[in-house]
Amino acid sequence: MDWLVHISFWWLAVGTLFLGAACGIAGVLALLQKQSLMGDAVSHAAFPGIVLAFIILQTKTTLPLLAGAAVIGLFGNYLVNHIMRNSKLKTDAALGIVLSAFFGFGMLLYSYVPQLKLDTQAGLERFLFGQAATLLEAEVYWIVAWFAMVLVLVSVFFKEIKLTLFDDIFASSIGIPVRRMKAAMGIVVVISIVTGLQAAGVILISTLLLAPAAIAKQWSESLQRMFVVAGLTGGFGSVLGLVISIWLVDLPTGPVIVVVLSILVMIALLTPIGRRKTLKNNLNAHPAN
Repeated sequence: MDWLVHISFWWLAVGTLFLGAACGIAGVLALLQKQSLMGDAVSHAAFPGIVLAFIILQTKTTLPLLAGAAVIGLFGNYLVNHIMRNSKLKTDAALGIVLSAFFGFGMLLYSYVPQLKLDTQAGLERFLFGQAATLLEAEVYWIVAWFAMVLVLVSVFFKEIKLTLFDDIFASSIGIPVRRMKAAMGIVVVISIVTGLQAAGVILISTLLLAPAAIAKQWSESLQRMFVVAGLTGGFGSVLGLVISIWLVDLPTGPVIVVVLSILVMIALLTPIGRRKTLKNNLNAHPAN
């Protein structure tokens, strides 16, 4: 238990706490827009942005690589919405196309990187599977700042977000710019995903985004409570995963966090409050019964 007194552990704990909370809140926005697969699509779309930034800048410094991921991730998000608006394809088809195409391009670029013969080429694989233990102090500051921004945005525009999510026609009729609101919520989701890539990786980040939101939907009957529960469970599950990974020695932190959050989802589904919520949803869906 000597690791409890190390300052590096507390930096990691703060980083994973606020990262889990920010992703949980962003996950509510994705879940209620029925874009649960957006996390997968954006994270896979962001991977070629990471590799491109590395090839161009030839640096493994995290923030420039994540900036590249954000640019390509936002483009992937735009492309998904553009396909849905201008074709007969449904959301799942658009997400699947973008996910596979961008990730395939990213892996193609990744296979090209060794040919550059650079001393800095090792380490990009951490963005595939996550490596929360590599979080630096500057990155923790950014995570905390991003959480604060998400919290402020959700608090200030709560009414507009609520109306846009649940009744966009009425929201538009009273002057709320629905398209801009949806675009802004998409940006929040994308940047939260990109921020969490180093901790959970391209493959697992969607769980960090959606598991807290799923728990919150199961245990909440109001949007405000959903945001609170998602933030708390996301932060708690992330820190618990960090502690377990360190306590059991040499287990990768990102996958452990994902497993912990998945177990919390199962608990939410099996607890009495979860069963009552499911029953209520079933009755609402089938009022004749």
